[in-house]
This record gives sequence, structure tokens and C-alpha cells, in this order.
Amino acid sequence: MGQGPATEAGVKALLEQGRLDAAEQLCSKVAKSGVSSAMAPALLMLAQACHAAGRTSSAAAWLRRLANAAPNAQDLEAARLAQVLERPQVACLLFEKADKHRALSTADRLNMAKVTLTTAESLRLPRGRHGAWALHEEMLQKAAQQFAELTQVEDAELGEQVEVWTGLARVLRLQRADATRIELALARAAALLAGLPSANVLVRSG
Repeated sequence: MGQGPATEAGVKALLEQGRLDAAEQLCSKVAKSGVSSAMAPALLMLAQACHAAGRTSSAAAWLRRLANAAPNAQDLEAARLAQVLERPQVACLLFEKADKHRALSTADRLNMAKVTLTTAESLRLPRGRHGAWALHEEMLQKAAQQFAELTQVEDAELGEQVEVWTGLARVLRLQRADATRIELALARAAALLAGLPSANVLVRSG
């Protein structure tokens, strides 16, 4: 059986029969030689089924395989599921793949920034182990850029804008940025919550 419609149809049929174990076995067998974009629909379907069955680890494992496949139409939905499963590193990979091949909504761009920051935070300790600290700084820089770009989005909802500025403040703290920049980001979030024009917020120095 190839990694295309036949696999997708086979997995769908097995899941409709309630045979989740058999569906996993089928995908494992087909994916032994690697995962192509043609297999993405079957992997996403299987991850969703595992999630619904409470098999969080299995769902995350199938999403990791999907993250290693060539870019495909399932990447964005898979990224959202990885975020629900609290697998930020997998979600990061999937959001980045989706972002390169389609225009993401503001909500999805914000979610990408959030999981990037969460990934950066998870790599802080132990410092330097297996290159974790270097990767931490790389992911932190990515998060900083993503949040900064979102501050320029004019049609973002109020809640999204608040999350953008508070997220940026978190990044700046981790980067040990100037305190004034951190205070400004937090002040803009507070101004938004108070119904004030955040662009006019000023923070006194000293």
C-alpha cells in the first residue's frame, strides 16, 4: 500500500470500525520508509483519533511524524492540535511549515509566537546541555520577531493585542532587555484593557 489515498482510505475505514490499534499498525507499517506529504491526511486523522481516545502520547507521536513530512495542507490543523496537546516544539515546527506555504490568520500567527516562546522557555535549563542554551536563544529571537511583527497588525482583536504586548514583555524579560522597553510593552497592554490608545503610551525613564 502506498502513502496516498489508499492509506487514507484504509485508516478511515479502520477508525470507522473502531479499530484504532489496527489503524496505528497500518500507518506504522506504511511509514517505515519515511513519511511523504501524501500520507499527511492519514497521519492527521490518526492523531485526532488518538486524541479523542485519550491517547495523548500516541497523538503527539503521529504529529511529530507529520512535522517531518514535506509541507502539506494538513500542517496548520496539525499545529493547532499539537498546541492543544501541549507539545510546543512540535507545534512550532508545524506552524512554521504552514506559515511558509499559506497566509496565516492573526490568531494563528499569535499562536505560533506563543508556542515559540514556550519552546524557548523550556530550553533554558540545564544551561548549555546538548546545545539547549543556543537553541533557547535562537527560539527566543524568533519569538521576539514574531511578537514584534504582530504589534503592527491593525485588525487584531483587543484580546489578541493584549496577548501580543504581554508576550513581547515576556520575551524582553528573558532577553534581559532595557527595563523601559519591558515597561512600555506592559503599559500598552494595560492601556488596551483600559480602552486607551496604546500607541500614545509613554513610560518615564529613570
